[in-house]
Amino acid sequence: MITTIETRLILDKTQESEIDSCVVLWSEYYRKTWKLWNNNHLSETDIYHKLMSLNLLTSEQVGSLINKIKTEHNKLKELTKSQLKMHKAKLDNVNKFMVKESKLINKHKVEINKLKQAKQLDYSKISKLNNSINKKTLVLINKQIKVNRLNKSIKIIQQRIKTNTFKLCFGSSELLKQRPGNHTDKFRLIDSQKTYNNLSDWKKDWSLSRNNIWYSVGRASKPQGNAEIQFYPTDNKLRLRVTEQTYLKRLSDISKNLNLEINELKDKQKYSPIRMKARFIELNQVKFCPKNQNKIIQAQANNQPISAKIIKKLTPNGKDIGYYLQLSFEEVLVNKIQINSILLTMGIDLNQKGLAYCIVKADGNKLSNSCGLSLNHKPYGFIQYDLENKTKKQRQWLISNTITDVLAIAQEYGVYNIAIENLDFSSTINNMNSGYKSNQKYNKMLTQFAKSLFQELIKRKTERLGLKLSLVNPTFSSIGGFTKYGLITKLPVDIAASLWLARQSIFGKEFKKDNHIKFIKKYNEEVSVPYMNLTKQSKNQIDTSLEWKDISSALGKNRNLWYKNIIKFIQSKVDESLSIQRFNPFEMNQASIS
Repeated sequence: MITTIETRLILDKTQESEIDSCVVLWSEYYRKTWKLWNNNHLSETDIYHKLMSLNLLTSEQVGSLINKIKTEHNKLKELTKSQLKMHKAKLDNVNKFMVKESKLINKHKVEINKLKQAKQLDYSKISKLNNSINKKTLVLINKQIKVNRLNKSIKIIQQRIKTNTFKLCFGSSELLKQRPGNHTDKFRLIDSQKTYNNLSDWKKDWSLSRNNIWYSVGRASKPQGNAEIQFYPTDNKLRLRVTEQTYLKRLSDISKNLNLEINELKDKQKYSPIRMKARFIELNQVKFCPKNQNKIIQAQANNQPISAKIIKKLTPNGKDIGYYLQLSFEEVLVNKIQINSILLTMGIDLNQKGLAYCIVKADGNKLSNSCGLSLNHKPYGFIQYDLENKTKKQRQWLISNTITDVLAIAQEYGVYNIAIENLDFSSTINNMNSGYKSNQKYNKMLTQFAKSLFQELIKRKTERLGLKLSLVNPTFSSIGGFTKYGLITKLPVDIAASLWLARQSIFGKEFKKDNHIKFIKKYNEEVSVPYMNLTKQSKNQIDTSLEWKDISSALGKNRNLWYKNIIKFIQSKVDESLSIQRFNPFEMNQASIS
């Protein structure tokens, strides 16, 4: 699994100026190399010799440029091929629809002709058929316009694939649309986009979005896994090999300070330490958080290639510009084995206020508090967070830390299986979890919450810890959990829902597997309501075939009233049972005889 870690660099003015010159030069030739590869279709060797002849970049930097360009070009090529398939599928569907509608129009015309030949004309029916024909004809005209557009797009895409030439915006296509001028008036911008009052302000942001990267591809054979950007975690030191352009400028400054000719510094062996000093920038106090620091130490110990980036971007305050180090490498995952003889599963339920968890045994029952597996945490609980009025980064940090805390509890208990909802939010909104997942607070959460963030983070974290992750159908998780388990065991709704999810993972059938992730089919839990003991006679006369949607309707949409509503529902069924039990059929027979 590829892991990327990031930290901000602390620089003085001289270091910032020199690193900025390397970033700007690399970014500039990134665009030029793309043109040579994509537009001019030069070979890799020709591009290499062309760039090296300029004496601006080192051989490794040119190699990283070509590597980056080839990677991006291949990505775009695959993306364009997928786009072509999608367009063809859309075109096929539209054509099928048009054929179907054309047949209906012809059918209506035949019906109209038959009606006109009849002795008594049914004007109302003829009028309805004519109106239907007109509507369908209008729809077909619009669909034909769509077909023409799709055909045009397909031709353009096919031409791009044929010529192996693709479009790439260096910067941001959205920012390009925000350029002040006649072609992008304010009314065309959406609320989230910035409106620029003058061109100079826009150019600053445009320059930052285009000249913001210095990349060095990882090489296992090089020190610290990289030839140009090397991080030493034990010393918290970063060593950067500058571009030829910056190197010559630094060497020129040194020659002036030493009153020596620059050619003398270049040629004589005794000045090699000075040349090395000009060639490299060393930064101290470069630190990652302890967790990421351990990851990079482990990666370097395994001689892994470590790709590195220096990124120039806005700081979190949105005003200042900072320089950040990003390191990407294949994280070594240690597969942990089950330490308990009891096979346990932890269900985790996501909601607006936090994560609920419940550890369940293989028989589907909740693990007891007296199990003695942990002295620090109960086998069920709720860990809160506050996502309201937070930035995306802040939400990501909060959710990530909460997931880490929950998985730490799972490891404490020796849990090997984790169960969560398969977060297809389109189905979640429409499912029968009324009272919780269809209320306004949940809809607000969907707008504030990055839909895939929770699932993506827990996928990565469980893989890293060597845990199995089950994605289960979320239908009725809150309703069923509360009614069947929460009511009788006094568990809160969220924890009861996590118990339900764990049971779905245990008893549901696996239909798909992807590495450590299992996709589980819905297990049909039996509908049972506690305290609703009906007599044998009443069971025969009352329709007791309840479904979860009936329970959902009885509970209503307000979660705060669930307990009150379920008690009312149970009471109504019990009262109905008692009324049948008190009824004496012999009294009716005697009355009819008399």
